[in-house]
Amino acid sequence: MQLSNIKRTTVATSVLVDKPAIIMFMPSSQEKIWNSIYSTGLLLNNAKGIVVPNKIVKIFKKPFNGKIHFLEMKKRLMEMKKVTKKLPVLASINFDKDEHKLAEKQDSPLHKRKLYYFYDLTLLQNSIEFFQAKFPERKLYTIFLDEIQNTYKNLKENSPNKDIKIIFHIQSQEDFFFKFIMDIRRISTLMKKELSEQKFFDGFAFAAVGKVLIPIFEYNEKNEFTPNMPMIKRIEKYLENEELANDISGTPAISDEHPEDSEEIAAVPNESLASKIVNTLTNPEDLLQPKKMNFIEKGQLMPDKIPPIFKPLTLQATTKDEGEDINIQLDPAALSKVMKYYKISNPDVVANTKAALDNYIKENGRPSKETAEMLVLKAVHKTIHGDDKVKDEYIANPNLLFDKLKNINVFSVPLNFPDTENKFPFNFNDVVGLKSTTGTHRQIYEFETTIHENIEKVFKTLENMPMHPIKVNDIKYDYIDNDNNR
Repeated sequence: MQLSNIKRTTVATSVLVDKPAIIMFMPSSQEKIWNSIYSTGLLLNNAKGIVVPNKIVKIFKKPFNGKIHFLEMKKRLMEMKKVTKKLPVLASINFDKDEHKLAEKQDSPLHKRKLYYFYDLTLLQNSIEFFQAKFPERKLYTIFLDEIQNTYKNLKENSPNKDIKIIFHIQSQEDFFFKFIMDIRRISTLMKKELSEQKFFDGFAFAAVGKVLIPIFEYNEKNEFTPNMPMIKRIEKYLENEELANDISGTPAISDEHPEDSEEIAAVPNESLASKIVNTLTNPEDLLQPKKMNFIEKGQLMPDKIPPIFKPLTLQATTKDEGEDINIQLDPAALSKVMKYYKISNPDVVANTKAALDNYIKENGRPSKETAEMLVLKAVHKTIHGDDKVKDEYIANPNLLFDKLKNINVFSVPLNFPDTENKFPFNFNDVVGLKSTTGTHRQIYEFETTIHENIEKVFKTLENMPMHPIKVNDIKYDYIDNDNNR
């Protein structure tokens, strides 16, 4: 979604800043700005950097050392790893100069010319925390409004044609600005004059909860400050889900308790491959125990296979549906490593196993060891036969099923898509999950289920293009099948 398209009833994720702008950023009191700047819903591809005042700043006659914060900010951002883009730390904005240079380059992509900056409000956050113990609430709000309005005024005078927004990063209900936002109806009545006489943002002000941007304040047609109460009331729900997701993430994916399923779970023999896989997913250290004879054949000096290094299989929880729901799924890295260790290279088995466990977790919570073993068998059976109704002989001897899996692997044909980065803003190989096709027993699954999911993923990617995104309203399909071609 583009920032200019966000409406007062819209909650947005993956937001592209599509016009030259300055984003005043108020970090959460629970997290440093070098972490929270990456926690918003803003795409950073055309962010020019973070402006941090490199000077002593006086707020209500109290000096705050911006020089120390500037140096720490540079150090922390240089040390950041696994981020989409390392943002430079700047002492000032050369907005007009940058825009003029880029505008001269006719071949420069449009979205690259739409630069935006973050403006760090950490010192203002620090001052509010400092004054909290000294002043009553009304005085704190007055200090905040005076300071933020002056900041907006100075930025607007230097860059009159630029959009100036403000984002409050809210991480918990303990944040001062969470209380400010939730109490804004009363505050806007008490301080109506202060809020409306001088603006402190253009268009909308936003709260960032997780990776969701929520429009919370605006100025109406009469230039009056107006709280967006329907959206503000939703913040508490988003926060609860974000905190719950954080609590769930990292917990073991397989429970050590006995199942409470309504149906009786058939026992899978402990020596079976299904059982070994689940044991390893639960406790990878089993592979590292001093049972060297399991790995070293007679006459060998080194093990035939080096056990992989990984953590136990855990849950990953994220908010979805614009923050109003929680998506819980498995950490896929551990699952893939264990399958590879046990020489299960068929990608459909890994995908089906993950889907079976994910669906069970979604509906019932964490599976027990016994249930997880049966889910692994069902996933393998679905890969081979197209359904998950495991026969009794396979339950009694699961390795028979794994032996059949070895036989169907020879029918697997990898799918390789050509490089499309020169024509499209994404690579098909990164989007499409279908990596191979197999024999006739798999055609129903691949051509009646998987292909539709992947086509939808490809076309939905067009909605996130940095230039001219395309909204996909609907995808319909029909089969044309003459027994020779489909």
